[in-house]
Amino acid sequence: MKHRFVHYGWIILAMGVLIIAASLGLDRYGYAAILPAMQKGLHLSDAQVGVIGSANVLGYLIAAMVAGLMAFRFGPRLIITLSLIWMALGMVLLSFVNSFTLLAFLRFLTGIAGAGGYISMVGLLSSWFSQCRRGLANGILVGGSGIAIAVTGWFVPEINRLYPINGWRYNWFILGVAIGILGVLTLIMLRNSPEDKGLTPIGSNGEVFMPTKESNKKFIIKDIISLGEMRMLLLAYFCFGMSYVIYGTFFLNYLVTEKGITEALAGNIWSTAGILSIASAIVWGSLSDLIGRRLVLTSIFTLHAVSYSLAAVAGINDTLLLWISAIVFGLVAWSVPAVVASYCADIVGPKHTAAAMGIVTIFFGVGQVLGPVSAGLIKEFSNSYVGAFVLAAILALLGALTPVLFRTGEKQRSKESDLLESSKGTLP
Repeated sequence: MKHRFVHYGWIILAMGVLIIAASLGLDRYGYAAILPAMQKGLHLSDAQVGVIGSANVLGYLIAAMVAGLMAFRFGPRLIITLSLIWMALGMVLLSFVNSFTLLAFLRFLTGIAGAGGYISMVGLLSSWFSQCRRGLANGILVGGSGIAIAVTGWFVPEINRLYPINGWRYNWFILGVAIGILGVLTLIMLRNSPEDKGLTPIGSNGEVFMPTKESNKKFIIKDIISLGEMRMLLLAYFCFGMSYVIYGTFFLNYLVTEKGITEALAGNIWSTAGILSIASAIVWGSLSDLIGRRLVLTSIFTLHAVSYSLAAVAGINDTLLLWISAIVFGLVAWSVPAVVASYCADIVGPKHTAAAMGIVTIFFGVGQVLGPVSAGLIKEFSNSYVGAFVLAAILALLGALTPVLFRTGEKQRSKESDLLESSKGTLP
């Protein structure tokens, strides 16, 4: 007789959504929502705001270099828990900041924590879902960022309205406490693999789950980079990192400071994008399971380019175009990370997904470091973010072309992966 129960993988996924909401959403987009009030309260220049944004993603980039390997060695559960506690402390301290230098330093530290939580969680999830369900699972996972945008887009302006002077400080403190509580829950609820619960991965059709035997040989990162489709993902993820961080960091500020939109209405526009983005990665991730990752990546990047272009061409009274820009962004917002995470797992297998994600995230992080600084400088010299959104659109179009520039197919990938497995003995 078959017992009916909820597979623990779905509980892992639910926790993962909250972890991504904290690691990426609350850290990065909480900052975007808090930024207008904080910039005003601390009298920060546009260039300083750009530096602060880049400090955060620089921390993310540095951590991305080692987060995957740390998760491989010590287990993702431990790394995720430590990352969330680290981030919580950093955000609580942000609520007491009065110095630009200290603010940038703390944002640097929370960026480190964000990479540790995100990359480790993606690697952990790939062990709980088989290849035919990974797009769906990763789509649901990265939707956590959309939840964070929706919540902060409503919550942050409301706190600022109630406390006009110190509202931004209270926001950082509240977010920090919430993430600290999540860190404790993570330690209690997460498990590193289905084997820990005597289960098989979801979608494995009842096949016995056999964990990959560890090799005594050293794991060589350059062998993963040598794979053709990994090189495609490196360029695509760089384009995504630099383009989306420009839009995600400065769009809300653009609405308030350049378009004369009230903070409440701007928050509503941004919250709408956040709500739509929750389902975006699920839809596109599932679609990539059905029609292939490459075609889906091209489609997603094209829509990103449309969103950024609409923001750039909108006039003072073109509120409708700004709404459309936000809606289009929301429809595809987190789909690139979902597809890239699934793609990495397809190429190297679940055991080394965190390491592969760490590699592509380095390029993603470089883009994120360059994005805010570039946007801040453009704003400083042109007195507008329009040029920054044009740059983001160009990068998105380049991302759309990457599957054409790198034509490595499924058969070639299989051949390369088999070669890598036989030579190193580490890949599943």
